[in-house]
Amino acid sequence: MLKLFQLKTIPYLLFISLVFAGCSDVATTEKSKGADSTKRVGSSTVKAVEEKGEYNEEGYNEEEEIKNFIRQMSQLCENPVIKDTVFIMGKDSVSLAFNHNCTGDSFPLPAKYLETYKLDRFTGHSLKSDIAVKKNGVNVLNKRIEKGDFESLIDGNLKEYGVLLYPHIGAVGDTIYIDYSISIPLTDIGIGVRASILKDGSVQYTRN
Repeated sequence: MLKLFQLKTIPYLLFISLVFAGCSDVATTEKSKGADSTKRVGSSTVKAVEEKGEYNEEGYNEEEEIKNFIRQMSQLCENPVIKDTVFIMGKDSVSLAFNHNCTGDSFPLPAKYLETYKLDRFTGHSLKSDIAVKKNGVNVLNKRIEKGDFESLIDGNLKEYGVLLYPHIGAVGDTIYIDYSISIPLTDIGIGVRASILKDGSVQYTRN
């Protein structure tokens, strides 16, 4: 059965989407570059929330947060996540080159997911991760991770509209892991999953 995990506030969604962690023995470099700039939300999307804008006593503007969140979701293809990470595992140096970007596939979200934001339309984009792992300079794994790798773990609308979001990289023992949320954009519908890269170069896919 599909389980829903609740993300209680839009600011929280914005926060976790920007956090990509390593581990204490990790050296990381990160950069982003634009891609697929032709895929964006129509002008009516943002106008629906731009017309409102009241701040509370703490200076928090809910409409502004919603507007920023919509823009962030619509620009996933323009902001790939690129990380080069080195893990020291005992006497071994294991490097991970990670590139999380669009597959080129897109799909319209059904109207029922747009009502909260008063949007006419929203186009979702499928995402993938291209990874390369080296151990002491020797290639161990070159692989693409996609939503389909987790197919046995998801059902219902997540299979049709879910996107591979919020990658989080870390390591436990001699295993490198990448955590994701397979979620429907603009909603709190989703599940946590993990791709574990084992020392022999194989990959296991599990719920997280």
